Amino acid sequence: MIAFLLLTTIWMLLMWRSVSVEFRYYAAVKSLAPEIWLALGAPRWFKLPLVFASKRGIRLLDGIANERLRVLAGRHRLAARIFLGYTVCLLAGAIAYFKLAA
Repeated sequence: MIAFLLLTTIWMLLMWRSVSVEFRYYAAVKSLAPEIWLALGAPRWFKLPLVFASKRGIRLLDGIANERLRVLAGRHRLAARIFLGYTVCLLAGAIAYFKLAA
């Protein structure tokens, strides 16, 4: 029970970190590069992550010269990879545990 709570707490903290870094990145693009924000179509709510992950959006965002936005983009990618890596390891560990327990 304690292991479950610990693993779930870590997962929730990593998810919170990933979401907060993502929100800061989106807000920075909106305020520091309004021309790119408008070129993306000024996305809102649920459409926002999809626009940033599209080929056109990635091409536009790669052309940003602002150093602060580049740093935030790097943090955004790192936080997403850490969260995804932890989730994959957790799922692989759970699958292995239940395969060996049966």
